[in-house]
Amino acid sequence: MDMNEYCLQAMMKERIEEMRAEVWAITLRSAARAPRRPARVVVGHLLVRLGNRLLEGFTPARATA
Repeated sequence: MDMNEYCLQAMMKERIEEMRAEVWAITLRSAARAPRRPARVVVGHLLVRLGNRLLEGFTPARATA
């Protein structure tokens, strides 16, 4: 049994529309997600915060007014 060209074209068009809708949904999800900072930036901030905490113990505390 041969496939009708019209039927084949309709099935292909439907599949292409499904794929476009899926790509559109993926694009929207990625745009809604907040951009991630690189790991080196996160580690750098943590090291600076750790260094500041360690230095607080060695420097005299300021008197509050």
